[in-house]
Amino acid sequence: MTDRTSGKISSRTHRLTAVIAVLALGQLALAVPAAAQTKVRFAYVKTLEVLPFFYAAKKGYFKDVGLDIEMIAVPGGPAVGAAIASGSADFGFAALSPVLIAREQGQPFKFFMSLEYEQTPGRLWGTIMASAKSGIKSIKDLAGKNIVLGVPGGLCELSIHDWMDKAGLAYSQARILNNPFPQMPAMLELGTADAACIVEPFATAALNGKTKPVELARGFLAEVTTPYRIAGLFAAETWIAAHQKEIVALEKASLRAATELNRDPSVTKAILADEFRFPAEYIEKLRYDFLVDFKPKAADYQTIIDKMLKYGMLKKPTKAEDVIVTAK
Repeated sequence: MTDRTSGKISSRTHRLTAVIAVLALGQLALAVPAAAQTKVRFAYVKTLEVLPFFYAAKKGYFKDVGLDIEMIAVPGGPAVGAAIASGSADFGFAALSPVLIAREQGQPFKFFMSLEYEQTPGRLWGTIMASAKSGIKSIKDLAGKNIVLGVPGGLCELSIHDWMDKAGLAYSQARILNNPFPQMPAMLELGTADAACIVEPFATAALNGKTKPVELARGFLAEVTTPYRIAGLFAAETWIAAHQKEIVALEKASLRAATELNRDPSVTKAILADEFRFPAEYIEKLRYDFLVDFKPKAADYQTIIDKMLKYGMLKKPTKAEDVIVTAK
């Protein structure tokens, strides 16, 4: 009796030990990705395009694919490039133009992930507007006026070049100011700037402000009917070559986040309120559908490159194939 009982107890003990071992191995397997997560530092300019990254970080989607991401806010595209060049960030988000300028000046930057694009008339993100008190009614009225653009070398600089050129004006006929986008609505209201080129979500805030600015043009380029990319993620070529796995993981988490945000706009609205401190009355007026096609294609980049060359923002002809790379 005792022997049989002992045998049963022994057998059960062995089975229990085996179950515990399996569970322990399972827990260890779940813990390995967290322990093996790669630390990546992401420098960005806080615009609507980076909202999916906030969401993915908050939901733990980067951790799910093995990335421990540190998000570093900076004031503009050139500052993103400076952060990467100094080693304080691994990769960054910026408009094409400051990255292309930095590359021409010797920085080994390439885009490895495409983000937003524009195309007339259906998808336009940059807005040129004038304060009501300025008396400006059209692009032709910008001659001799103060225009605030954001950082030097940014897409808004290119935008003013292109729209003024279309109107038969020279860029040099305007007086250029450089200030961060969040300050621009107040500058228009106070009259310290006559006009501005503004990105979302700040353009919506300005257009719905107390003084009701006049919208002069929409789109960074003057009525380009073919799609062109305006921003993306970039890094030094050496970092890209050494982190193919991390780039694929980044794309995977970003796709998951963008897809969910597109499916449930209420989540986007909550992030705009919490992270961007955007007033509820403006949130309802914003467009915020996020792209899910991240693969860089040369044709999407060449339009901006050629326009920059036309206006002297780039000095040498550049092939788009030389400034992009696709993770394998």
